[in-house]
Amino acid sequence: MSDELTVCYAVTPDGRYRRMAAASAYTVARHNPDVRVRIVEVEAADYAYGIKPAALPREPAAPAPWVLFLDADTEATGPLAPLMAGAAEFNARVGSAWSDGWVRARQWAALCGHFGLPARPGFNAGAFLCRGRVAAALAEAWPRWMRAIREAGLEDPQRQPRKPAWWMLDQYALTLAVVEAGLGVASWTRREHSFGWKGEGPGLIHHYGAKRWRSPFG
Repeated sequence: MSDELTVCYAVTPDGRYRRMAAASAYTVARHNPDVRVRIVEVEAADYAYGIKPAALPREPAAPAPWVLFLDADTEATGPLAPLMAGAAEFNARVGSAWSDGWVRARQWAALCGHFGLPARPGFNAGAFLCRGRVAAALAEAWPRWMRAIREAGLEDPQRQPRKPAWWMLDQYALTLAVVEAGLGVASWTRREHSFGWKGEGPGLIHHYGAKRWRSPFG
């Protein structure tokens, strides 16, 4: 698989997140011994501008035809090859904020409509698989969309009272970047990407959530 897939992480100099990414990469390598892993360390961005785009390779055909982005608080539970079997240009799970109703439909539609785009449910930005050329395009488009959304002067569609404004800016921006590009999309289920914060059993990629993360080293 080493010539097919690169698994990417973005971390800050915070020691905890370094350890989390290293542990996640270990679980990837344990089940996929020859896979390429790319960990990019960057200074923390001004909240809520995310650091995730920095992890994506900018060369359209390198280092592999497929790129899997993972948050540090994830664990691979098995071989990743099934994710690429019949995969679309972009593959991700709909974010739980949309499926649980934490995103207000009218405000989300207004945000999408402001840019002339349809309002489709947004993607969780903690795990997604895409073609290498798509990753290269997202490396530019994703941060551009984060800036454009904040500069639009519209209301944050999220309504979770204990979260700060624009908590999910990276998810909004990733979704609009994918929609803008007109990419073919496949929606993962919990079998591919499970949400630990919803009490789901581990899928192929299990996403704990930073507060629930458990080290695979015990």
